[in-house]
Amino acid sequence: MSFQPRLSLSLLFLVALPALAHPPQPAPPDPEEQEVARLINEGANLARTGHAADALTQDLDPAVAKADAKIAAQHRTVYAARTPTEVLFYMAKAATEKQEAVALPATWSMAYFFKGYLLNDLGRPAEARAFIRRALDMSPMNAQYLDEMGNLEIKDKNWDAALALFIKGEEAANSVSPDVVKNSDLGRSLRGEGFVYVEQHKLDQAEAAYRRALSIDPNDQRSAKELKFVISLKGQPAPPVATIPPGGDPRIKAIFLFGRANFFHAAVAARNCAALDPAKVFAINQRFDAARARLAAKYGDTALPSSQMDVKNEPCDPMTLESYSNHVAEVEAALAAN
Repeated sequence: MSFQPRLSLSLLFLVALPALAHPPQPAPPDPEEQEVARLINEGANLARTGHAADALTQDLDPAVAKADAKIAAQHRTVYAARTPTEVLFYMAKAATEKQEAVALPATWSMAYFFKGYLLNDLGRPAEARAFIRRALDMSPMNAQYLDEMGNLEIKDKNWDAALALFIKGEEAANSVSPDVVKNSDLGRSLRGEGFVYVEQHKLDQAEAAYRRALSIDPNDQRSAKELKFVISLKGQPAPPVATIPPGGDPRIKAIFLFGRANFFHAAVAARNCAALDPAKVFAINQRFDAARARLAAKYGDTALPSSQMDVKNEPCDPMTLESYSNHVAEVEAALAAN
């Protein structure tokens, strides 16, 4: 899965599907909707056992085909909502935009969302983005969908776009999320905000985001760990944060970016992150060493910053590894471009 705010499959569907079982407006049971909900549930069960590819072909592809047919039969703009408040929001939007529209239960957009979710897990983010976008077109105020699109922007290091999505997710959760999932929606959005702020080296804002998440759920262990990580960063030498203008000296840029990667290389070693995920640490270290060798070969050993850094020996956190990998990728891109 991606960096950290995504829900586990068990929590995702134990929480989300009960909300799907109750249409936002009183209506007799819709056999088509019930079948799509069944397919989503079966797909979730398969994916939980490590068979995400089978879940796609056996359950999600048929669910999406049914959703396509349902939407095509409407001949008008189709929204999908989890609550009456969300329905009202979409109908007001349609009226303002002079659309002929209908609001269906959220099961229909969930078919697209879950297919995108699994595609992302399977390492197919471009395909995932198309399906998450379709889910968001139907449910633009669904915090879960907004956050997943934020995850995809993080993979592309589009920090500003990701932050905007997480902030909108927080607003949507406060406005229209069902009570049963409101706190989990808020926590996920706030953790996403915190992650992006760390990547942008805006540690005060990151701390504030995690503290807001903990004020909503004091038992949110992920936010508690990430808050501890942010506080530890604030108490030690910070990596370089100045922005290098486009078109600047490529040597300076490469050295600057390597300095940031070097900071996280030291943090990963000091915090024994190999105990958390040895394969991932080994792979990133290999990339780091290769980038360091290329930098030295290109600009000389004097371009390499000191490897001696005073980093506090805090417990490792998944965010540390993600930041390390991201900054090594920046060095790789800079070296490849010049």
